Amino acid sequence: MRQTLGTDSLTDHSDHRWPLWINVENGELGRRILDGIHAISGWTVREAASLAHLAAVQESDAAAILSFAQSPHASHLTAVRALKQKSWFVICVVNQDETTLQTRSQLLLAGADVLVDAHSDRFVQQLNSVLASEHKTLTHRESEERTLHQLMGRAGFVGRSGPILSLFRSIQKIAPLSDLPVLITGETGTGKELIASAIHVLDPRRATKPFVATNCATLPAELSESELFGHCRGAFTGAERERMGVFRSAEGGVLFLDEIGELNVELQAKLLRVLQTRRVRKVGADMEVPIDVRIVAATNRSLDQMLVEGKFREDLLHRLNMSHLCIPPLRERKEDVRPLIYHCVEKHAALWWHKGQPELENDFIAALEDSALPGNVRQLENIVCRSLIDWDGAGPLALRHLPESIWKQVSGRLQQRDTAAPEFQKIPIELQAVEYLQNHDWNLAEAVRDLEAAMVRAAMMASGGNQSEAARLLGITPRSVYNKLHRVQQS
Repeated sequence: MRQTLGTDSLTDHSDHRWPLWINVENGELGRRILDGIHAISGWTVREAASLAHLAAVQESDAAAILSFAQSPHASHLTAVRALKQKSWFVICVVNQDETTLQTRSQLLLAGADVLVDAHSDRFVQQLNSVLASEHKTLTHRESEERTLHQLMGRAGFVGRSGPILSLFRSIQKIAPLSDLPVLITGETGTGKELIASAIHVLDPRRATKPFVATNCATLPAELSESELFGHCRGAFTGAERERMGVFRSAEGGVLFLDEIGELNVELQAKLLRVLQTRRVRKVGADMEVPIDVRIVAATNRSLDQMLVEGKFREDLLHRLNMSHLCIPPLRERKEDVRPLIYHCVEKHAALWWHKGQPELENDFIAALEDSALPGNVRQLENIVCRSLIDWDGAGPLALRHLPESIWKQVSGRLQQRDTAAPEFQKIPIELQAVEYLQNHDWNLAEAVRDLEAAMVRAAMMASGGNQSEAARLLGITPRSVYNKLHRVQQS
């Protein structure tokens, strides 16, 4: 679907105060740090009683100062890794005289951005200098993201997650390279045509020229060459008039070839020649004619695997894959679900309904954010449309307007979560593993068996009892799910 930006309003944050967490479990050094940065501008200082407390904080674009009462050990390294997974800026305060070079190297390998010596005469000045520099970096990045969001709106993008921003930065980089072929890969429903359209919109040389999209999977086998390259009148039975073909229809602009993996090998050879020579020959014509077209191809299949199977030409893959964009599935960018829901409601309420645009209950959004959507954006749009059909025009769109399959998924996931304490869920997996193994007397085989059983049950709950869907979530076959469930029931 063609989307438009649904991001939050963007304001100037040049004087923005970023969260700065201080680990104060080392009392004396923690107080010294707090006193030293008390007056620093640009940060909102918060105290964390322990590393576990810090690991459970759900914030992004934050900084942390970690101080250690003793030489850092494994749990400290785990805490640093956990903070870096949240993209935090991590400062570790160490005693240079009491820590080894090996320990300090391990902290850096775990992800620490800066090490500061607690016994240095310039300890406070160093801390303040580092924090001032990081504040400047965060402010610059936020400004860059505002510009990026504006371009995303121009290209019809919806999203604010890290993966989608990273993808758009790549688009922004390659779009101006007007003759560069692009290969887009991603699961079904992720919006590959939207990416191709964005490349067209942001290509200054081709933006005012045609954007032509064709699905290779729908081309009739006997007419596919004619559809792509055109034909002369009388070239074959039924060719009563000349046909231009999609390559020449896209002259000066962008041709999007979706499902490129569905082309037969013979046609792949002809496509390769067009890419190499930038010339096409109509069916029934004697002469080739030059073309000026940018090719963007897409597939949800593994072309590398097709190459091994002899179903896709290696030389064509190399020609198309000069620039590769991989669209992350919706499950890897949950932050984008909310703005996509609002966009879908706005789009379809305006087109199909005369009841006005409904408000959205938090449960409606939360349920979709918590659901497995293997069909990605296309499936999300379908669910929103079905919910609008069930909506009677009175009150907000609510949980009851969602399909039963969503209720089952959410019910299963909540039941799974209720079995663990909330504070335990937020602790890094390495720290969870210590407690889990201790409960199994450090018997690895027994612990792995019980963990596997729990994961299979969790997948069954998340899929509403559907073994095929549970298998897809786990990345195994339905037969494997059946066998594992059978073993669980026997034990």
